Amino acid sequence: MGAYFSIEFLKFFRDLEKNNHREWFHNHRKTYEEEVRKPFLTFVTDVGRAIEKQGVRLEDDPSRMVGRINRDIRFSPDKSPYNLYMTAYFSETGSKDKTRPGFFLRFGAKNAGFMAGCYNPDKDQLMSIRRAIAASPASFKKIARNSAALRDFGDLMGESNKRIPSEFADLALKEPLIARKQFYMIKEMDADLILSPELLKKVMQLWKVARPLNQFLEKALQS
Repeated sequence: MGAYFSIEFLKFFRDLEKNNHREWFHNHRKTYEEEVRKPFLTFVTDVGRAIEKQGVRLEDDPSRMVGRINRDIRFSPDKSPYNLYMTAYFSETGSKDKTRPGFFLRFGAKNAGFMAGCYNPDKDQLMSIRRAIAASPASFKKIARNSAALRDFGDLMGESNKRIPSEFADLALKEPLIARKQFYMIKEMDADLILSPELLKKVMQLWKVARPLNQFLEKALQS
């Protein structure tokens, strides 16, 4: 199969960055629909099918996995109305809730971004994750620092708490990851990847590498 996206996809976002206002977007809506949203939805659909071929059931239909082009500007000093990228979120729980583990992708003119894990667990979820790590520190270390994960994503990302519950203090000396309040992998690649016929293959490679982290986190949240 050929590439999903043409150079017009990247050009649209380069132009939008210079003209991020409703009048310009209205005048270029046809380009957005034909060169951006339509091929992106096709790609997301094919990623979903490829994931389901791995024995995973995705609860959402493809259109619900795709993020909106409109920005939420209610609490932002930047009132630019549009995002400069397209996003999609694949979750085995059928939720876009960023407190749950999932696989996230973002395509724009500047890069192709991929993320997996839990970006914003709440207090109770964080405690569940930490207890799961404490129960199986070696297993978690293998997931977070195996050769494939380090090769494709690098070190596990996330901010850490300076203070953690006393029950985890001793383990934190041996496994500092337990002090994290976020647990995610992230990979940014050149935007040229978006135009490559190998895009789907690359995305599935990253999904497979990241899935053990998502499985560990989801099991922790369900315990």
